[in-house]
This record gives sequence, structure tokens and C-alpha cells, in this order.
Amino acid sequence: SYGGYAGSYADGENITPTSPPIDLSGYDSAVLTFWTWYRIYSCDDFGYVQISTNGTAGPWTTLNDRISNHCTGPEPDDSPYAHYTSNSVDLPGDVNGWVKKTFDLSSYAGGGNSDVRIRFLFDRDNDPLDVRNGWWIDDVRITTKEIYDLPLDYATLMVRVIEAAVIDFTSGGTTEIEAGDLVTQPGGVYGRVIFDPIVRSGSWAGGNAAGMICLNRISSAPFTGGAINVAGKGNDLATAVSYKQRTNLIKAYLNSAATADTGGPYDNGYDQLRLANPRGTLEWPADEGQLTTSSNDFFTLLEWDIDINHSIPTIERLMDENGRYTIISSDDPDLFTPPDTYFPFDRPELGLFALGHGGIRAYFDDLGVQLYMTTGAGFLTPVQQ
Repeated sequence: SYGGYAGSYADGENITPTSPPIDLSGYDSAVLTFWTWYRIYSCDDFGYVQISTNGTAGPWTTLNDRISNHCTGPEPDDSPYAHYTSNSVDLPGDVNGWVKKTFDLSSYAGGGNSDVRIRFLFDRDNDPLDVRNGWWIDDVRITTKEIYDLPLDYATLMVRVIEAAVIDFTSGGTTEIEAGDLVTQPGGVYGRVIFDPIVRSGSWAGGNAAGMICLNRISSAPFTGGAINVAGKGNDLATAVSYKQRTNLIKAYLNSAATADTGGPYDNGYDQLRLANPRGTLEWPADEGQLTTSSNDFFTLLEWDIDINHSIPTIERLMDENGRYTIISSDDPDLFTPPDTYFPFDRPELGLFALGHGGIRAYFDDLGVQLYMTTGAGFLTPVQQ
């Protein structure tokens, strides 16, 4: 939980709260997340997030640009008890509340990294007149992915393609926008939320959520910058910053014929603990906006490698709501469903390479297709031939 704000840090403060040993040797990826709020003096006081793979002896590597407002100008309230987050390079703007920070630690995972430490270094100068409230850190978490061989024999590979309209939003208030909501703007503008918005910073509880809302069943009139309303919930629940009428969002999943681990539990879409999917059956992962449960945990949601096809200029990896790179996004019009059923053979496309250790090739047959059919205004379901 988040504590209150009282008092100021001491003059000349220099402290380094440090984690206990963290063993990342058995993992091939790791992500550090935490919530933070800080109010520190301009120019002279700094905060750093640092990592060591050699215990407390270091050396220590700084993961972030320093936390301060870098002398960017007068603060809106320069009293020692003004409660807001100062401006920094990796967190621009003044944010009155807690924000979530995410750092990729994958380059520090695996190998002999059995004594990894995380520390938060706060460095204060020696001016007694310029102290502030300080730097708060809460809910520190490291999420890992175990190293294991993907089972290729009788495996099932599934690719989910969502062709959606996308609103980039800020200022999400305390009333959360959710899957199934009908979002609107004046002038008959509307769209149905496909799955819970991806929050990239801030939070709904803090009244400062910012991220991406994916829609289908959209109106012909586009969304514009300004207030976002939700039918039955209220007006001005968030602020639209930009709008793309068509964007491809792509996820990939894998499962196997046998139960991946007989120990369970089967309720996490990221791990290798999966229900069996024997030959002759056809199972699907949880729909977007639904939870993975013990009755539908047949697949592992894969994370995308950084080596994606950069010849497509608009393609990018996106983090999901849990800080994992499970989404590929592109608004390249060449990848959209055409207005008719004709697909020229020379049109651009995305390919998914399934390779094992040493470049082992994997082959798949027995195709199954699941369609989410839209009704009313919108666009065609994105099925390529």
C-alpha cells in the first residue's frame, strides 16, 4: 500500500536501499517493476536505479536516467511539501501521483548470475535550504521466465491477429475503462473496447493512467483529441491524444500434446504449466479480456524477440499490461485486410519463424481457424490466405 507524505529528507543524505540476493541464473529473461513517487530538489538531488551481478561488491550499473527535474524551470509549487513527481528524461512532465516504472533485466539473466542485487541510490547535496519530501518506492517485483526447451513434437502454434482501432490516451481517471465498454465522443463517434486497456504508465486508482485502448465496431467518424466518455459510466474518463483507425496487434501462443507439467496449477498464461492438447482436439487460449483459469490454460503466451522485421517501418514490440513484450503492432496499410477477398501474391506479409536450438526447423499442419465476427459498422475480420 502507499503511505502518506510527511517530513523532508536530511541535508547531505546519501542512502542505498539494496535488495537481498536474487538468483537469475536459471532464467533467460527478467523484468523489474515498481511504483514510485518523488519530490526532490531541482538540479542537485538525484535518484538512480542500479544493478550488480557481483553482490554488494559491485560494480553497479545504472539502469535509468537520473531522477530529478534537471533545472527545467520554476516548479509549480516550490514549497517543501508540494506533492508531485518532478520532471525527468525517462518520466517527462509533472505527475501528481504514483507511477509504475519498468526495466528490462534480460541481459542480466542466465549464465552465472546467481547473486544479482538491485539498489535505489539517492544522492543529496549539502544545501540545508533545499530539502524536499523525498523518494518513495513501493511494490518492487522481478518477473522471470524460465529456460526450457519448447516441446516440438505434436506442438500447436497459434497466432492471434486483432485488427483494431487504437486510441492513445492519458489522464485516465479513477473510473476504469474496461473490456466491453462503449466509448464515445460528441457527434456520434463510438467504438467498443475489445480488451482491457494497456496501461503503460500511471494507474486508474491514481487517476493518471496512460496507455492504449483497442476498439472494434467503430463509427465511420473518427475519434479526435479530447475527452473520452463511456456509456453508463460517465464523461471525461480519459483524454484521447491520438487515434489510428486500423492497427494490427499480433500475439503468438504455443501448446503441446501432453500436459506440460503435471504439478500445475494451470492458471497462468505466461508459464509452461499447461493443460494437455492431444491430437484430434482443438483448444483455444482465453479470449481477449478474459482471465486464464484452470479450465482454459492450454497455451503459453510467447514473448517476442527483439529481432523483428524492421523493413516494415511501422512495426514495434509492445508491452502488455503485465510488462511483457507479447504484442507486435503495425499500422502499415499493406498489412490490412483489403476491401474485397482478393489477396495478390506479391503483397507484403509478416512471417513467424519457429526455430529450435541449432536452427532446427519446425513444421505444422492441421490448420484451425477461429473467427471473431463483427456486426454493424467496422471492418473485415483479418484472415489472410
